[in-house]
Amino acid sequence: RQHLVFPRWVVVVSVSHGYDDMFLNWLYWYNELQMDTQLIVVAEDNSTLQKYKACLQFTVMGIDLQESSGPLTYRSTEYNKLVSKRPRYLLDLLHLHKHLIYTDIDTVWKNDPRPFLTGNFDIWAYNDHLSEVCSGFIG
Repeated sequence: RQHLVFPRWVVVVSVSHGYDDMFLNWLYWYNELQMDTQLIVVAEDNSTLQKYKACLQFTVMGIDLQESSGPLTYRSTEYNKLVSKRPRYLLDLLHLHKHLIYTDIDTVWKNDPRPFLTGNFDIWAYNDHLSEVCSGFIG
């Protein structure tokens, strides 16, 4: 495999108690790529923060923690309330890290995405629908 040199990238994921098994699956595949990136896990509830705060493999941040619950129904009031906080902390992280990838944990990376993130762009994302940008992967 050819060794490519990239600017220092930070990968950010959001995790809550109801999706911990999905996070562990995502983390397994992320680790398989052996990327030289900093991983920031944003704990969205206290139980997730407590579980991972001593982990040395990645940085854990607790942002406006909610009570632990199970998986939320997509587009429910609780789900929308939770995900509406993400743009704020992603913007804060962008002030600290020029090269940032945010990804949902229901993805699997088979290859390092950074070779595709080239050119003079402010953001890389994909359309969920014709008029909506999906936040599942943003670079």
